[in-house]
Amino acid sequence: MLGFNKNGEIEEVNCNQMGGNTMAERKLALKRAPKRPELDALYEKSRKHELSNEELKVQRASFVYGNAPEDSGITKESAKASVTRLRLKSNAV
Repeated sequence: MLGFNKNGEIEEVNCNQMGGNTMAERKLALKRAPKRPELDALYEKSRKHELSNEELKVQRASFVYGNAPEDSGITKESAKASVTRLRLKSNAV
């Protein structure tokens, strides 16, 4: 495997030299998650729930705000306002 040495040069290294684990060591960590009946019940409840228009607007606003670049000037209020407006792309020249 190729890796970088202390001088930043590429050289042949083995997995343990890079601070990694061997495949056998990683496999030991792979096991089934513990049973979580409360989480399973919430999951089933959420699968059956139909979003209202208001809940959908809240989720859309959260998506817009959460995915906006930091320096975009988008605020939570402007994200909320944006989900109530519909913009259509015009193909007119």
